[in-house]
Amino acid sequence: MKKLFVIPVLLILLFPAAIWLVSNVVPTQISSTNSWLGAWALISLGIALIMAEVFIVPGFNVVGIIGFILTLFGIGLSFEQYGTFWGTISLVGTVTFSSIILYMAWKMGAWHQFVNNTVLPSLEERNADVNVRRTLQLGKSGIAVTPLRPEGVIEIGGERLEVRTKGEYIAAGSNVKIVAMDTQKFVVKLA
Repeated sequence: MKKLFVIPVLLILLFPAAIWLVSNVVPTQISSTNSWLGAWALISLGIALIMAEVFIVPGFNVVGIIGFILTLFGIGLSFEQYGTFWGTISLVGTVTFSSIILYMAWKMGAWHQFVNNTVLPSLEERNADVNVRRTLQLGKSGIAVTPLRPEGVIEIGGERLEVRTKGEYIAAGSNVKIVAMDTQKFVVKLA
């Protein structure tokens, strides 16, 4: 969908720039051309480069900066050569056309490449997920890997967990069962 929209618009924008460049192959100064096509070509080329930046080239690179500078230079050229009235027309036309293009790009979802769509879960969601996983451990049995005096490590299904007892000593290698959990550790007793 993006390519179907971008390629014809880029060609339309680049057409006046190509005509101007062909008619002024080696201009001594850009502002020396007395054709309305010079300012329009610079504005079109600038917008085309900005569009290429948005749709094709990822990030905010040199292409977009050059496009922005060419657009500003084209608007300035129209003010210089044709006066305030036509310069204002060029400015309003450029802003209007650029706004329409940017709105269409937004509607097509082109902005997703600029925005990280990953939404990090809130602290409450992370805690809820951890609590659900921890709740699933209640009632499971395992083996004490280290002596529990009253804290130590047990293993359940290949997973090691830090646990504590209710105060009693449990030797390493003993069978234990998870009977409760607090905010930090599981509570175990002899199975």
